[in-house]
Formats: sequence, C-alpha cells, structure tokens
Amino acid sequence: MTAFSQHKSFTTIALLVLTTSLAACGKDNKDDASISEEQGVTKVAERARNKNLKTDGLKMTSIDLNRDKQPDQWRYFGAQGKLMRIEHDINFDSHADIWQYTNDQEVVVEAEMDLDYDGRIDMVIFYREDGSIEHKELAIEFESIFTVFKYYDIEGALLRVEHDEDADGKVDRWDYYEDQRLARTGWDEDDDGVPDRFDDLQ
Repeated sequence: MTAFSQHKSFTTIALLVLTTSLAACGKDNKDDASISEEQGVTKVAERARNKNLKTDGLKMTSIDLNRDKQPDQWRYFGAQGKLMRIEHDINFDSHADIWQYTNDQEVVVEAEMDLDYDGRIDMVIFYREDGSIEHKELAIEFESIFTVFKYYDIEGALLRVEHDEDADGKVDRWDYYEDQRLARTGWDEDDDGVPDRFDDLQ
C-alpha cells in the first residue's frame, strides 16, 4: 500500500471516529459511556506543530467509549468550566491520537491527528467558526514534514493545493481548482516560494 493510500485509509477512519466523538462532546454521555475524572492519560512524547498541552489548573473528564474499562476520550476544562481541549484515542491503545483545540466559544478550531499511531502528527485541520474546514496540512510520508496544504471554500469545495515537493519548507507547486476540477498549476522556478510560471489545464 502506498503512503498516499495509507493516508486516505487512516484519514477515513479518523474522520469517522472524530465525527462520532464530536457529536458526543456536546452532550452528557453518562447513559452511553462511563465518565471519570481519574488522571493517567499517557501523552505521546514526540509531536509536531503541537499546541499547549498543559494540564495544570485544568479539570479533566474521561470517557470509555468502547466499554473496555479504559478511557478513550479526554476533555479538559479551564476557567468557568470552558472546554479547552479534547483528546481522542481512536485505536484504543490508551494513547491520544487526535487533539482538538477550541476557542473561547468552545468551538473546535483546530485538530491534530497522528494517523499511523507513531506519536507524530500527520495531519492538521483548521476549521472556521461555523465548523467548515478552512484548510489542511499533511505530512504525506508520515515523517512529520508537512508538504501538502489544501484550502477549501466555505461549502467544502477544494480551491487550491500547495506542494512543497523538496520538503525545504517552501511551496514550489500550486494546483488551482475550479468546480472541483484542476484548472491550472503554478511553478516556482527560482526557489523563492512564489509561482513564476502557470500552466492552464482546461
């Protein structure tokens, strides 16, 4: 299986679990899963582009979604009981694989995902306040080097994909989409991070 195929497979699983758990986050789950305030969630040591994972001063509740007597979701609350972060264990190994971060209105605005469970972030999703995806950053080869950046309109249509093909930290190819079809490609020919040439594909 290619890295891209693996990424699609892991992404599908992660998003399915994430959608289910997101729906559960806004309600009391006492009838569906056991909730505790016990500490002991293990954090992965090696992460990329991580936010502040502090726990000092935060209240934590955990949920056992699959009823194996091990927590699979952890929610962290700050001042006035505001939800600050949600962590998910999607392969049920007692380690968080998805980290969601909320704004002051308790809306999820960013999610980091370790899709191959190696302790490194492989995809970051940035959301608008209405819940739509604004853009994604992907480490295609699962090496925590982000080389693909996808941008979407508010309806979820793909607008542009930026590629850092030599993984030097600068975009060198831009794919522009119209009506969900690739319309043109821009190329950086002098390595300054700006497109110099465009190929129309329609």
